[in-house]
Amino acid sequence: MSDKKKASILLIVLIIFSHVAVIGIEPSEASHYLGGTVVPCNITIRTNILPVYHLDLSALRNNPDRTYYPGDAFHFVIQYAGSATCRNFTVHPLQSSGGITVTDHKGTNYQHGSSIVGYSVYSKTNYKNSHPFESPQSITAFEKTVQQLCTKNSRVNAGCVSGHAEIAVTQDELNQIHCTTNEKTKRKVCSEIENKITLKVSGEKKICRTINGKTKCFWITVSRTASFAPSILDPNISINVTKENLTDSDGYTIRNLDGTYYLWDAINVIHWPIYKWQNERGGTLETKTIKKYDLANEKEFECQKKSAGTCDYTLEHNHLAPWSKVFDHGAGLTIYNGTSEKDLGAHSFQYRVDLFNIGRYLNTTSGSTDALLVRYDPVYENYPYNMLEDNHWWAYGNRPAVALHYYGSHGGGPDDSAGIHDLRRSKINGFDYTGYAFDPVNKVFLNEIMTWNSAESILQRLEDRCNKEVNFDPASFEVEENTNNEKDSAMFVKSGYGKIIFSYPILHTILKERFHDVTIDNSLQSVHFGGNEISNVTDYHYIYPRVKFHTSVKVIATDSEGQRNQIPVSIVMNPQFDKGAEYTQDYMCKKIFHDTQ
Repeated sequence: MSDKKKASILLIVLIIFSHVAVIGIEPSEASHYLGGTVVPCNITIRTNILPVYHLDLSALRNNPDRTYYPGDAFHFVIQYAGSATCRNFTVHPLQSSGGITVTDHKGTNYQHGSSIVGYSVYSKTNYKNSHPFESPQSITAFEKTVQQLCTKNSRVNAGCVSGHAEIAVTQDELNQIHCTTNEKTKRKVCSEIENKITLKVSGEKKICRTINGKTKCFWITVSRTASFAPSILDPNISINVTKENLTDSDGYTIRNLDGTYYLWDAINVIHWPIYKWQNERGGTLETKTIKKYDLANEKEFECQKKSAGTCDYTLEHNHLAPWSKVFDHGAGLTIYNGTSEKDLGAHSFQYRVDLFNIGRYLNTTSGSTDALLVRYDPVYENYPYNMLEDNHWWAYGNRPAVALHYYGSHGGGPDDSAGIHDLRRSKINGFDYTGYAFDPVNKVFLNEIMTWNSAESILQRLEDRCNKEVNFDPASFEVEENTNNEKDSAMFVKSGYGKIIFSYPILHTILKERFHDVTIDNSLQSVHFGGNEISNVTDYHYIYPRVKFHTSVKVIATDSEGQRNQIPVSIVMNPQFDKGAEYTQDYMCKKIFHDTQ
């Protein structure tokens, strides 16, 4: 064989061995790529977080801002896709850490911490157990969403991992700490364990590089990780316990201005827990209220809806005017009542409210308020008089009235200071009278009926006052207009002045029978007030003056021939001071000062 032919055969053999060496390093498809090119492996991954419903398709187990409470839950659908050219494409086990537990999963294995649970398809009989505290409608809606999202990924190296995850209830589970010890320094290093789920997807891509004229190819692992760490709120809860005023059926506030109460007063205690999203999480987050008290519980209400929203409530109860309020979820009222003298004194109303997430305890809070029950013992001075402005000739034709000076109510009961308390109220809503006269010797009872006409504040000009230093505060005396005479009433809310006017149609009888010393004995009363069915708050004795208080004067101007003359006439009338006469106002002032000395 010639040398030239031998050389040609050797060259062919060398070329073959060189090619085989390259094949031995990489798969045969490398022949399709030039030096420096890459066999790609692109991986994409997307996490979808979906809601869980507790009741039908309501009562969400997450907050409107996509935060969560301990004990909440979420659905997840993680979509992944890799290039068809990826080698060793792998979907790693779904992992959860901290206080997150995956109760249902499809598409891969699952591990929590160091425990790995094999993938399994749950049967219909125990499917609910894998979706705890979730309605069938919610499960069905989730399955439909999974089907819609995952049918798009029905190709090579593509798919979905889906499931249901529960968030732990206790803070110990949610705030776990992991500690390790450095072998060299022997120092202990601790870090918080994050509450999250994680899914890793990996594959290999081929890279070929030419260095110094030589091409080398190798595989590099490519991975993508999807994770979801829910924002979990601390289950903080606080409470306000307050007292709010009610009004009685006559329209008066049921509470003294100094904050005290009488027996039979309705003590309206409001408890108002406060926690985030309390009105939006009805049906999942709920409260339980425990009360401690030592008075009668007349009525109570608490807003406990199985859906989102507040409660519009109207209180209707005996002797109370309707009272309306909008309550937040978990808030409410309790009407307490002191029923007997043993209830006089200070009382405490203590509240504890526990917060639950679908029956599982989260946190607690407490609060209280106090009330002092005092005795009702009003102090009055009364000044009966005749309404001269009615302009009847005889006093019998004018309405009888009584001016009242209310000082306050005696204290001195349990836990209460002695003395007259001027910021405590007194109600006048009844009277008991007797009308009689003499003929002139025998006492004759009058058959006419005296009725309540009106009650008014004393609004007197300063120059007309008998005592210029007396301040008539109109705010001290309240009158609620009521067309029902049986409920005519007035209320001193604090010390001050007021007047009550009556109608007593006796003029015809007195003038006809010529009776003398016409008298009214009257007791002003508090009816069903202050712990008593009837209390006589002040008594007075009034005798009508048997004089004419009003005389008409008619003036006619005539000319010299006796004909009426239409000319302006002005008249000034003065009392006969030289004979002891005086103005009525001055007479009344002197009489008031005389009667009160």
